[in-house]
Amino acid sequence: DGKYLAFIRYMYDSNREYVESSQIEVCDMESRGIKIVASGSNITE
Repeated sequence: DGKYLAFIRYMYDSNREYVESSQIEVCDMESRGIKIVASGSNITE
C-alpha cells in the first residue's frame, strides 16, 4: 500500500572494503519513523 519502505543498511569496516554487519530497517512513510527489524552478519539481498 506504500505506507512502509524496507531497506538493508550495510555497516562497513574502517576501510569501507568489507561488510561487517547489516540490518533490515523499515520506514513508516507517513510518520517518517524508522525501526530496525533485524540485524546480523548473514543478511543479504
